[in-house]
Amino acid sequence: MPLSVHFEDGEKGEANLTWQYGENCNPVTLRQAVEGGYWISTATTKRTALLTASAATCTIIVVHASDGTGALGHYAGTANAEAVARGVAAMISKLDKEKVETIVFAAGYIGGEPDDRIIFKQQIVAHVTKMQPKASVFWAKEEKGKYWSHAMYLPVDKRLAFFDDLPNANCNGRDQSIDGFKKFSFPADQP
Repeated sequence: MPLSVHFEDGEKGEANLTWQYGENCNPVTLRQAVEGGYWISTATTKRTALLTASAATCTIIVVHASDGTGALGHYAGTANAEAVARGVAAMISKLDKEKVETIVFAAGYIGGEPDDRIIFKQQIVAHVTKMQPKASVFWAKEEKGKYWSHAMYLPVDKRLAFFDDLPNANCNGRDQSIDGFKKFSFPADQP
């Protein structure tokens, strides 16, 4: 079953259900990626959740592998597609590259004119598709007036949800590495 991607959809929708599943992992198996970093989940037999919030001017990156492992990153705001692609490469290097099947990007507001943002997104997809040609690589759908600045990712459940507003601002993941989770920072060329 491929990764299912959902978008903020009210209390009874699939996105909210994904959020609730992730929130129920708290505090033992929920980790939060903060700006400039990413988490890898290597647990394949228990539900884990990766969260990021407040990525209004940043890029959210999700790398999903077919075995239920994956990564969620919060790349600090930049319009440098090559730098973001190097960040994705770092994330992939921590997983089984052959099992990476989906790479999803979402962004809040990335600076520049609308045409510049379109070019930025196209460049990232081109760089990452070249790096991982068997994976499905795409940007989350956009909705007028919505900026996907929050995400909840459940690797084992193969669920990902994006939000403009957090369903529960009190949901926070732990910050320490434990069995099944590893925390990393993006390469040094990040702004």
